[in-house]
Order: sequence, then structure tokens, then C-alpha cells
Amino acid sequence: DAAAPTTETYALTVNPAAPLLGGGTNTITNEHEFVTLGVSDTAAYSDDTLGDVTITGLPGDLSNFNGGTYTVNNGNGSWTGAAAQFMSLGFETGTAGSYALSIAATTVGNPKPTTLDYTLIVDAPPPPLLGGATAATITAIAAVTLGAKDTAAFPDDTLGNVTITGLPAEASNFNGG
Repeated sequence: DAAAPTTETYALTVNPAAPLLGGGTNTITNEHEFVTLGVSDTAAYSDDTLGDVTITGLPGDLSNFNGGTYTVNNGNGSWTGAAAQFMSLGFETGTAGSYALSIAATTVGNPKPTTLDYTLIVDAPPPPLLGGATAATITAIAAVTLGAKDTAAFPDDTLGNVTITGLPAEASNFNGG
């Protein structure tokens, strides 16, 4: 148009970029072991500030977190903490199972998180602890108590069977097994 130009004002908001989640996407460990996830949370640009990280889908029987806040609701666990806490996060696993986790990380000023699907696999309990006596001296044709002990590694573990090999063929009168 040959007339004077029209000017309008627009508000442009530029949010910081969402963070980058990298590293592993799964961990396989045993019951009652201390574990780290091995996931990194990195700012997309050097002038961005990392925000909080939230992990959902955790089992409800984890313990000994070294940072952040772990909560359990209806048997399911979640964890929330600052990016620095997440980067060094460790905890003790509970009961065996496979758990589908979702990790969501934010950048301060960006309302949309970056998410990562993660699988935590907690295998069977560690083997039992054998202890006690390691030798016995007896006279011929006498009863003997071995004095060995089979102890569960953790109170909620159930002991299985014990097998002893190398016994003399003429051993008799076992009181069990």
C-alpha cells in the first residue's frame, strides 16, 4: 500500500532448551545391592540451568538413597531431586523384578521435560552365607555334627537346599536330608 507502514508489537518468549539425557537405558543388579543408574543429565547450551529430575515407576521397597526425595504411594516409588543429586544418585535395591521407569529432567524456565524410558532389573537374591566350622575330627563309628552354618544374606531371603559331596560311602544314620 502506498500509505505509511503499519507497525505492530509482538511478544516473543524463548525458553531454554530441554536438557539432554544420555548414558544407559537399563541396569541389571541383585536384590539388596547398591546401584547407580548411569544416566547423565546435561544442559543443551552452556547458559541453560538444569532443573529437577523425577523418576517414576520405582519399586516401593528401595532404601538408602544418597540424595533427593524418595516417596512411596500405593506400593509404587518415585524419586525427585536436583540434577546434581541425580547425577550421583545411588540406592539399595529391594525385591527381585523388572521395573519400567520413566526419567523426566527439566531446564529452569522450560516447562517441557526431556524423558527417558529406563528398565531396572533386580535379579534373585545373592547366595547364602556359609560359615562355621570347616573341619571335624572324630573317632570311628561316632556321631558327628558338622558345625557349618547356612545363613540367608538378608532377612527376607528364603534359604534353599544344601548339598554335601565327598562324604564317605559308609556314612549312615543321618538325622535329616
